[in-house]
Amino acid sequence: MAFFRTIGGGEDLANSYTAVVNNEYRMGTSCAYMFANNSSFNEPVVIGNNVANCAYTFYNCASFNQPVTIPDNVISCGMMISNCAGFNQPVVIGNKVTNCYRMFMDAASFNQPVTIPDNVTTCSQMFSNCAGFNQPVVIGNNVTVCGYMLSNCASFNQPVTIPDNVTTCSSMFLNCTSFNQPVVIGNNVTACDSMFSNCGSFNQTI
Repeated sequence: MAFFRTIGGGEDLANSYTAVVNNEYRMGTSCAYMFANNSSFNEPVVIGNNVANCAYTFYNCASFNQPVTIPDNVISCGMMISNCAGFNQPVVIGNKVTNCYRMFMDAASFNQPVTIPDNVTTCSQMFSNCAGFNQPVVIGNNVTVCGYMLSNCASFNQPVTIPDNVTTCSSMFLNCTSFNQPVVIGNNVTACDSMFSNCGSFNQTI
């Protein structure tokens, strides 16, 4: 069983679902905040092909732990799975997504490989505070902002290649206490302040 909810503008959706069959949802063009702060929610969700905005869709859904496929029409995934403490499932990010700001922030259990498509420009704090995260990350070629991207990921220990379009890497690996892998920094980075701050294990040539 899933839930039916027609997305309007700005109303609180957390406890206002009507059951329907086939795990389908009426989302219109936005599912922003659709299940936000619903601590019990843990049902499969099929995101419609017309949806463009998935910001905060599962924000603070402590029990949510289902695979997520983000269709190609989606543009924003900012904070989509943030604060989902129990979440550890595969996520496929659509090719038109541009914003992954804080997408998995504070998802403490998350530990899945992630490919960031080339259309994405912002990855700041994408995995921040994902304490268990230690998987390969492929950063798309058009990303420009990686600030705090992996900050406080205490388990993270994977090689990282930062593409040439990236300009900001400030605090990218801040407090990654296990991190000791090669990092290739793109030619156009202008901000590296605190990039490896408090990385007690890090000992690589840059």
